[in-house]
Amino acid sequence: MKPPKKLLPSVIILLGVYSLFIFLVLVCFFQIILRCPNFCYTSSRGNIFTVIQGLGYSCLYIIIFIMWLWSFIKVMISDPGEIPDRFLHEEKVIQFYQKHMESLKSEEIKNNDNNDIDDIVEVDWSDEEEEEEKGEKEDRNEEQLSFCNKCMIVKPERTHHCSSCNSCRMKFDHHCPYVGNCIGAYNYKYFLLMIIYSISFILFLVIACGTKYAFVSWNGINQAEIQIFIGLSIGILFLFLLIPLFLTHIRLLLFNLTTQESIGINNKYYSPDTISNLKKYNTTFKNNFIEIFGDDFLLWFVPIYSSKLESNGLPYYYKNHL
Repeated sequence: MKPPKKLLPSVIILLGVYSLFIFLVLVCFFQIILRCPNFCYTSSRGNIFTVIQGLGYSCLYIIIFIMWLWSFIKVMISDPGEIPDRFLHEEKVIQFYQKHMESLKSEEIKNNDNNDIDDIVEVDWSDEEEEEEKGEKEDRNEEQLSFCNKCMIVKPERTHHCSSCNSCRMKFDHHCPYVGNCIGAYNYKYFLLMIIYSISFILFLVIACGTKYAFVSWNGINQAEIQIFIGLSIGILFLFLLIPLFLTHIRLLLFNLTTQESIGINNKYYSPDTISNLKKYNTTFKNNFIEIFGDDFLLWFVPIYSSKLESNGLPYYYKNHL
C-alpha cells in the first residue's frame, strides 16, 4: 500500500515547525533571553543585551522560516508546467496530431515503458511560401514536437511524461515526493528558493544551537538539551542531503538543463541530434538565470512568479533569438 501523496510534505513541514520550537523556545527564549539555570550553561542572569540578542535571532529565524514555508507551499500547489490548451489548438499542432493518428491506424505502435524517449519529429513552424522567398528558416521556427502515447496528446519540446502524476509536464525536471508535485517550467524557481531557504535556516539552527550546546555540561543533561541535540542531528543530516542537491541544480540552472535532460545526456539515452538540439537553449549564464528568475532582482528571492518563460507551450530562449 502506497503512502498518501501529501504524507511526506506534511512530515517535512512538521520537522520545520519542530526546528522553530527548538530555536525560538529552547535556545532564544530560555537560553539567551532568560538564561534559566535548567536550560543554560551559565549561571549569569539575563539583561537588556541578551534580550536584544534573543529577539534579533528570533526575528531573523522567523523571516527565513516564513520564506522557506512560503516557497515550500508554492512548489506544492503551483502548476509545474501543464500543456496549455492554446498550444494544443495551434493549427500546426492539430496537423501534427492528425498525421500521427493516421499513422496509428496504419501500423502498430511499439510499447515503450520510457515514454520520455519518443522519436522526435521536426516541424517547420514557418510559412512554406515565406521560407521559399527567404531561403532560410530561423531556429525559433523549428520546434521539436513529439507525441505522448499515454496522454495521447502532442508534446511541446522539452516536455516529458511523469509516471507519478500520469501527465505531461513542460520542461519536466523530476517528480519530487517531498513536495508531492512535479518540478517543471513554472515552479522551478520556487523549488530552488525552497532549497536555498532550507539550507539557510538549518545552518542558522546548527550554528546557533551548536554554539550553545558546545558549552553544555555533560553532567546531568536535561530534557531540553536532549531536544537541542536531536534538532542538531536532524539539521546536520539534512545539510548533507541539501548542499549537494543545491550545487547540482545551480549547475543545471546555469547550463539551462533539467535533471531529466542531464541524465539523458550523461547516460547516452539521447541521440546526437537531440543532444545538439538541447545545446541551443544554453545561451549565457546570465540569460539562463534570468529565464527562471526574471530580470527584476527585487523578486529573485521572493517566491512570486517572475520568470521570462511564456505560457504558450513554446517558452524557451535560443542563442539566435536574444
